Amino acid sequence: MMTCIITVLQLVCEWPH
Repeated sequence: MMTCIITVLQLVCEWPH
């Protein structure tokens, strides 16, 4: 699952790994 949402911290995009 690649749930990449433009949030305040783009790091959260590659956090749930």
